Amino acid sequence: MRSLLFTAAFVTGVATAACLPLCSRRFFPIWMRWAEKLNTVVMTALFGLCYLLIVPLFFLVQWRKDPLRLRGNPSATTFWISRSKSDPQSFERMG
Repeated sequence: MRSLLFTAAFVTGVATAACLPLCSRRFFPIWMRWAEKLNTVVMTALFGLCYLLIVPLFFLVQWRKDPLRLRGNPSATTFWISRSKSDPQSFERMG
């Protein structure tokens, strides 16, 4: 019985503390300033983490496969990339 009362008191206190900034005109501006600062810190950390995890992956793919053929071929006599002949049906599929 005693632990049930303690739990009820604790839950009531937490709920009151969570609702106090939203119900009081005096605490609401303070709460909003704190929320803006917290938002700045958290979003900076999240975007920085995403940048540090995702951008290096793209650089690794580009470095490994060279999809745009930017390195070139030193033994080639020209930069021209020969293409295979296209049939008229391929243009019809393009729409």
